[in-house]
Amino acid sequence: ISFNHTNRSTDTIVTMTFFLNECGIICALGEQQHEVRHNMLALARSGIAMSDAWSKGRPLPLGIVGANLPALDHHPVRLRSRNNQLALAALQQMRPAVDAAIKKYGADRIAIVLGTSTSGISGTEEALRHYAEHGALPADFHYAQQEMGSVAEFIASELQVQGPSYVH
Repeated sequence: ISFNHTNRSTDTIVTMTFFLNECGIICALGEQQHEVRHNMLALARSGIAMSDAWSKGRPLPLGIVGANLPALDHHPVRLRSRNNQLALAALQQMRPAVDAAIKKYGADRIAIVLGTSTSGISGTEEALRHYAEHGALPADFHYAQQEMGSVAEFIASELQVQGPSYVH
């Protein structure tokens, strides 16, 4: 994958190239690369369904992942979110290659750089509903669960790597 980057100090365009050697994916189109590719290219299913799961009584067209997601009980409460469950499900698809890279280069040379469009805000919404009804936040809620950087921190913790971790 190549992209152009403008160096602002010299006003020059630099082409940067990187390689995506492994990919884990889970989304409304499917739970594996081959399933997502098939559903996307063959238009077998759009991944969009009417749901009121996040808008009670008002169905909206949403892309929802319906897969069984891995448990996060072995992580601190602040790292237990649906977003991190999704990240772990994707990581599990490429875990052997990631473990091999850690072994080859060392845990201090592995960075976590990823993108996400969500940060687990639905968990915060549920916690606030609980608070309104019971006067206290649920025990399994921590505000840090919704921080954008949480997913990178979570993956770094899961892999026990010490390189930089970043979410864009």
